[in-house]
Amino acid sequence: MSPSTPAYSKVNEGAYGGSAHSFNSPGDFEGKNQTPQYKKRSRAPAPGSCQACGTNETPEWRRGPDGARTLCNACGLHFAKLVRKRNSQQEKMNGEPVPPVTIDELRAATKSHE
Repeated sequence: MSPSTPAYSKVNEGAYGGSAHSFNSPGDFEGKNQTPQYKKRSRAPAPGSCQACGTNETPEWRRGPDGARTLCNACGLHFAKLVRKRNSQQEKMNGEPVPPVTIDELRAATKSHE
């Protein structure tokens, strides 16, 4: 690169010599670019305790058979593993429906691992 060559180039230069993002859009008020305001998704409130083991504190609440944020981290990971195992059984049975994992099955499985 020679000393007279700039280290950058104008890649997004428009047909009339302006920047590609210097136009006024319908959302552009008085020439001030404003970012759109996005609503944050509300989370379900943290439950009082895990539905499977009853613990009150966990680094992360996970989805269980009853919906979002119903299981502690450990039980949620175990539940996901049981669901994956159940889905692989369904594939082996030529697509016959397999009943979903229930909270009682999850409790029984976690008790056997203790």
